[in-house]
Amino acid sequence: MPEIGTRFDAAPLATMPRRRSDLAPLPAGDTWVNLRDLGAKGDGKTDDTEVLQKAITAHRAIYLPSGFYVVHDTLALRPGHGVDRTASGRNADNFAGRHACLSSIGGPKALLETPKAAATS
Repeated sequence: MPEIGTRFDAAPLATMPRRRSDLAPLPAGDTWVNLRDLGAKGDGKTDDTEVLQKAITAHRAIYLPSGFYVVHDTLALRPGHGVDRTASGRNADNFAGRHACLSSIGGPKALLETPKAAATS
């Protein structure tokens, strides 16, 4: 008579296999700066463009607390910078929701500008 069965062979591993991730690791926690500590309001009324641009210029890892950040001009990233929506959480969407550059008089503008010599890795 034919028989159907399940077979599971397991053996302990001496070490975990090395796996390469396609995602770059996040910067060390002690290198992050809080955007509010730098003067941003995130209240949906105050223009935070200048504070954001200075933070991008001076710091590699920026934490954006929950809020609505008003931005009236394109923010220029430095070479080697990127945007990690996981790190910034839902706050990345809080720019687009109130971003005057995306739907302003004179046509849309970009929220972020990456450097021409940006790293691809």
